[in-house]
Amino acid sequence: MNFLISDVYKYHGLFQFLLPFFNSTSDTIAIANDNPSQFDQRISLVLQEMGKRKSRAKPPPKKRMDKLDTVFSCPFCNHGTSVECRIDMKNLIGEASCRICQESFSTTITALSEAIDIYSEWIDECERVNTLEDDAA
Repeated sequence: MNFLISDVYKYHGLFQFLLPFFNSTSDTIAIANDNPSQFDQRISLVLQEMGKRKSRAKPPPKKRMDKLDTVFSCPFCNHGTSVECRIDMKNLIGEASCRICQESFSTTITALSEAIDIYSEWIDECERVNTLEDDAA
């Protein structure tokens, strides 16, 4: 494919289209006048790329969420890893119980509830009861 500089000026639309692929207008004209074969190579490369489909970039890998704890320490006997939480999705009830001191707590849950939610509610309820006893005394 051989283009002369006069052909590029003749096809002004093509020249305007090709302009972003070169450093500047003066660079394009200088290349066209000094080394027409290099200019022809650039134009033919640009025209070859025009008809190709753009490749899609791969999406970034999804970040893995850290797993939440399922075993906790008891607020009554302070024994570590003794509280287990059980979730009954059929009845929407969550229960946390200590294997050591046999204390337990149950609450209603939603479809999005996790074991940490049940344990947190138990801790919140213990703090609420303790503040009520402090206020009464």
